[in-house]
Amino acid sequence: MSQKSKKGAKSNISSIRKTPWADAHPRVTKKFSTEFTEELHMQMVWLIENVPKLSIRKIVQEATALYVAQKIKEHYIQ
Repeated sequence: MSQKSKKGAKSNISSIRKTPWADAHPRVTKKFSTEFTEELHMQMVWLIENVPKLSIRKIVQEATALYVAQKIKEHYIQ
């Protein structure tokens, strides 16, 4: 193999970076506990009582996913 083709192979490998979460299994979940202010908790309770098919878990998971996606877009260099 010539020196030129070796260099080209290295640049291709470095451009195909794997994210640290690339191998995460979609069915594996991790538990996490947090505390909310009373006001925020009461707001979420009001929502789940007044919006069909909504739960605090769903609110937190969806909000967290949106926030994390935004931060990754801002800070992860691809």
